[in-house]
Amino acid sequence: MRLSKSLLSALVLSVAIGVSLNEANATERQFSFGLISTPDASHDIGGFNSNGGFSNVDDRNASVNGLYIAYGAKDLFRLGTLPITVEAEIAVTNSDVVTNSFPGAPGPVLFFYNTHINSQRLAANLWTPIWSQSDWMLEGGTGLGVQALNIRVSDGVVTGNSSDYVLYGMLGLRMSKEITESSGLELGLRYSDTGTANIPLDGGASGNYEYSQSGLSVLLGWRLDM
Repeated sequence: MRLSKSLLSALVLSVAIGVSLNEANATERQFSFGLISTPDASHDIGGFNSNGGFSNVDDRNASVNGLYIAYGAKDLFRLGTLPITVEAEIAVTNSDVVTNSFPGAPGPVLFFYNTHINSQRLAANLWTPIWSQSDWMLEGGTGLGVQALNIRVSDGVVTGNSSDYVLYGMLGLRMSKEITESSGLELGLRYSDTGTANIPLDGGASGNYEYSQSGLSVLLGWRLDM
């Protein structure tokens, strides 16, 4: 799914405005940063290699690792009796995966695509408390945003090097432990999925390579309360 630069800019602006509007009302704002890892991410491949006349369909598992930062407005509003924290999140990740090329499934496969994926994500997340005790808190949340997938792929014959914007969604849990009055540890677990990026092969002359990503991620970070 392609999104124009103007639409992406509008999304960035809307998230920034939504969080900044909170500053007059929120009792607390939060800033967090840390590591994110998807150890067994699913890399779903599609498209068609018209140069060789075969499908690129494949599904492989490989790790995705990166960094995240987030800025949130705690208890910005209530949904019924539930206090809702609104959060803007940016994440940068990298991954490498090897998938089937010529002659395609079911094989035997003689050539393979070597693919490098660099991505940047902007998302708006909503969190609500599930359980708390003393300095501990467990929250459940959901998020929606846009992910830029920058993909470089080659099987030694055809190549693709392009970017595409896709939708991103997640469901997750996070546990926080207060260490000082204004900071603490954060541990998160979330399932995320993206839309499908379309990468032209040899500028489109040799077909296309489709890519999407999903999996269960672990986040470990530090949170500052302001």
